[in-house]
Amino acid sequence: MTRIVALAALLLTVLALCASCMDEDPGELSVRTNKQGQPQDCMVQLFNSKGVQVQEPYTERGFVIIKSLKSGTYFLKFKDSATPPNFYAAIRKITVKAGDSHVEDVDLDDTSKNPPDFPGATPGGAAPAAGS
Repeated sequence: MTRIVALAALLLTVLALCASCMDEDPGELSVRTNKQGQPQDCMVQLFNSKGVQVQEPYTERGFVIIKSLKSGTYFLKFKDSATPPNFYAAIRKITVKAGDSHVEDVDLDDTSKNPPDFPGATPGGAAPAAGS
């Protein structure tokens, strides 16, 4: 009987360890971009909390879904497809949680929601200079 209890305890311990090793469900982010209330296509630059760019999808009719995001804080910057690109004034800070689906509506000219802590941002949360 003692062996059965010990074996059951060992099995439960192994199961608990395996469960803690599993990857969390990825989150996703839907972004809708507009200028003066009209959908605006643009490149969406996605940066992690350290300021490293991790994705750069393009919106279609002002909409894009960014999938497979790990939990954490992300920053969004927006630019057009011109060469060289023009950056829009808006910057957003987003927190993604495991398994979550978040929608972010962005007026590309609105700086009132720009985070002051964007890596490399100038004081007051203004957008970094184009090309930075």
